[in-house]
Amino acid sequence: MSDLVLDNPFWRFSLAIYSTPGVSAECLALQETLGIDVNLLLFCAWTGAEHRIKLTPTELDEFSATVRDWHEQVVLPLRGARQALKVIGGHDTLREKVKAAELESEQIEQAMLYALVVERRPQTCSASPRLCVSENVRRLISRQEAPKGHDHDKCWPAKLVETSIARLPERRE
Repeated sequence: MSDLVLDNPFWRFSLAIYSTPGVSAECLALQETLGIDVNLLLFCAWTGAEHRIKLTPTELDEFSATVRDWHEQVVLPLRGARQALKVIGGHDTLREKVKAAELESEQIEQAMLYALVVERRPQTCSASPRLCVSENVRRLISRQEAPKGHDHDKCWPAKLVETSIARLPERRE
């Protein structure tokens, strides 16, 4: 996967969806409470909404495994450095550079996922995009171990799902 396409349909989808009011808060809440990889969450929404793909548990495992090392060894350390610089204060120029590197690392992670979809072409289904998005997102969330007393259903990213569907031309729903 050395020839990654950074500006791809998945990246553009993610930028549009994530910038919708309320979506980033939902995504970050899932990241904080369950350790969800937001890029995988957006990927679940994109594959369902744009391609009517219902990811099987095996496919989700494969996609997750593809980006796991990159996410853990590059994205998370950059995020940690950015957050530490925010707490320490000062060093605004360095913090902005780290923030830009973190965003670029996430774009690379998404390009890795996009390349795998292009390569493997998972099977589409006849279900509605809404159902595909919902099942993909539910499958990803349910894989995460919830903290004691946490209810997965209470952290459902309704704005993410609705925004993903709302982008579609009416004829596709």
